Amino acid sequence: MKILAVGDSFVPTRLFETGLASLAAEHQIRFIQLDMDAPFVPMTPSERAIRECAGNPQQLVNALDGDEILLVHGAPVTDAVLDASPNLKLVGVARGGPVNVDLAAASDRGIAVITAPGRNADAVADLTLAYMVMLARGIMIGFRGSPVFWPRTGWTRVGPGRVWQRWFAGCQAGAGFWYAGTGV
Repeated sequence: MKILAVGDSFVPTRLFETGLASLAAEHQIRFIQLDMDAPFVPMTPSERAIRECAGNPQQLVNALDGDEILLVHGAPVTDAVLDASPNLKLVGVARGGPVNVDLAAASDRGIAVITAPGRNADAVADLTLAYMVMLARGIMIGFRGSPVFWPRTGWTRVGPGRVWQRWFAGCQAGAGFWYAGTGV
């Protein structure tokens, strides 16, 4: 299969290269790095359907060359991008939600879109544990003006999902806590 992997400032090309190394012998894989300074002003309905992106869709249009799979993180995948490769069958988005893909345009063309939900679950679990320790020790009081301060509105439920599962696994293995379940 012909695969185009598109790096951006958050997930650079080298990460795609590492992750796809085992497929290189069986597939044609090309890598491009987006020019993050390329201007992009959403003009078309497809471009305006995208809520968040990095780069300019024209960069993808210029790079696509009969590719069957397009792998991106934040690159804008518009109708023009999808039309640039008639063989395109799949768009893989290396993030939890496809906010940078015009899903209606992909659906209209019969192109599947897949995402990576829970990709950052370990990091979120670590941060959650750190915040809980900070709250328990009263450290947050000193950060009242910071964006991480939690007003005294009580705890909110985050799980039960991958984040809580990873958090409890970390507590059990790393801090000697007993397993409390995933439905906190």
